[in-house]
Amino acid sequence: MRNYRFESDRRRVAAVLLAISITVCWFPLARLAPLINRDGETARDGIEFAALVGNLIAVAIGLLGIAITWADLVHDIFHPSVTLGVLVFEILALIP
Repeated sequence: MRNYRFESDRRRVAAVLLAISITVCWFPLARLAPLINRDGETARDGIEFAALVGNLIAVAIGLLGIAITWADLVHDIFHPSVTLGVLVFEILALIP
């Protein structure tokens, strides 16, 4: 017998993860633009390089969340604890 309440709650958590993942992936893209100059060279040292790496990591975290949400909502292959864990990780990763 299927537990529809559990499936509904699992999909709700996955939808929240999708919303947060989209913002985590989208927001750093605007901060990446000034770190790449018009000649195609990127920042190589100092605070600019740290900001570049941090923004690229934030985009990767957002893409991870989107992929997990896709697998959970469309294919039903992820465990709810993994989805909830990634959700908490994405929220806490933006604190620093």
